[in-house]
Amino acid sequence: MLKLPEFQLPLLLPPELAIPVLTTPELKKPVLTSPEFPIPVL
Repeated sequence: MLKLPEFQLPLLLPPELAIPVLTTPELKKPVLTSPEFPIPVL
């Protein structure tokens, strides 16, 4: 699918958050693109 380094951050999150992030491309793009998302999510 996508690169591993990009998934490492979302994979560290709980299964409840990891599932929607990995499933919905709409959330996956902004999460990896906008720094505001990965910081609060972590």
